[in-house]
Amino acid sequence: MKIGIVSNFTIPGLEGENEIYLDRPAITLRGLLEELSSKSSGRVKFIRPSTDAVHPMDFMIDVNGVPNQGSREDLDVALKEGDIVTIKVLPLGGG
Repeated sequence: MKIGIVSNFTIPGLEGENEIYLDRPAITLRGLLEELSSKSSGRVKFIRPSTDAVHPMDFMIDVNGVPNQGSREDLDVALKEGDIVTIKVLPLGGG
């Protein structure tokens, strides 16, 4: 299965790549994020263990242009061949 990845940062383990090939017939968004974390050797953790969800101040995720809040329930959305997942790091402000 091929899933497109769009990001505003370099995901460790996917340098220069804009898609990931998975040797599985089906995967959820949670499974994809865990796979990406694994490819980064744990350097990037998209899902916080304490909440089992994506913290909205850490990452913004879209699936095929539709925002996904990254809650435990939202992470169980099934992905299909050719889907495009956008993962953005939110800019930090300060003064």
